[in-house]
Amino acid sequence: MAATLVWLAVLCLPPAAAAEQPSSDRRLEPVPLRTVSPLRLIFFQLAPEGAGTLRHGESVFGVDLSESNVLHIRNLPPSEFDAEINLEITRVNLRYRRGLSDKLDLGVELPLYQYHTGLLDGSIRSVEDSLGDLKVQRAFERESPANALFRFQLKRDGETFFELPGPRSGLGDLAITLKRIVLAQSGRRPAFAWRAALELPTGDKDYLMGSGDVDVSVGVASDYRWPRWAVHGNLNATFPFGGPFEDVGLNTPPMISGHVGGAYRLSTWALHFQLAGTTKPFELARVREPSPLPSDSFENFGGSIIDGTLGASRPLGSRGQLWLAIVEDVLNSTNAASDVSLLVSVIQRSR
Repeated sequence: MAATLVWLAVLCLPPAAAAEQPSSDRRLEPVPLRTVSPLRLIFFQLAPEGAGTLRHGESVFGVDLSESNVLHIRNLPPSEFDAEINLEITRVNLRYRRGLSDKLDLGVELPLYQYHTGLLDGSIRSVEDSLGDLKVQRAFERESPANALFRFQLKRDGETFFELPGPRSGLGDLAITLKRIVLAQSGRRPAFAWRAALELPTGDKDYLMGSGDVDVSVGVASDYRWPRWAVHGNLNATFPFGGPFEDVGLNTPPMISGHVGGAYRLSTWALHFQLAGTTKPFELARVREPSPLPSDSFENFGGSIIDGTLGASRPLGSRGQLWLAIVEDVLNSTNAASDVSLLVSVIQRSR
């Protein structure tokens, strides 16, 4: 769907635009931020990318640092599935890719997580207070005792089935990625590449560092470039081979994710806008014990997410690249996604 939207956007442009030469400027690459949610980070996500691959023998090392604030108070009255979340997620993603040929590259990714009480709470409350739009959850947080500032509990029928008792840090699941370009940009035809990834269960699922099993992801990346700007889109599917919460009646269906966006290059910086979405990570098991509580909050507990991203990028020397971005949850599903995420991403190419 995302690739189709890119293609339709290109076809709607005037004929003169098609004659322009595409840019190879790395600043026009998408902002490489996944959808940040404690219930989604345990499964692999293909990050937004353009269709280009590395040249044969070229390598890239990257570090993505994101800071994400997540806050949700439990439902009143209680529902069958409930969550109480008040924490911040620091995620450092280390990635390395190497061109096996001019059309195929191989990569590895390893995330590091820290779940903690937070750095952004005060700034977010100040902004919301100044706008006269302090969320109910923020007011609850301000009135909470200090020992309740870190909370992560998932409940069914009023009983906790998963809990992080306090701040945690550790390694996540290691992923191996492949990307191959199949169509180069030509005329009004965008470039297309297929992507695939295998995630291995190296993270501790008991501390929310991984899913505890293998994940397989496949996807397509597409973009169309002009000398100063570009449009791009991804469409991906992730197939979890296990489920961390199957014992409480939560299955893990295939998850569909994707993004559409664009970038415009100024003199030094490039500006970015993206919309990204993911489907729900869990679904209710068809055969399960009936609950005495209503289940109408389940979609809010683990429903779909749409994120909007505003960012900027610039070169660092002749081989480096910097991205800065802020991400806001469009659907305001504060119990499923981060309310606000900040990203700093840096890459260094070998040549």
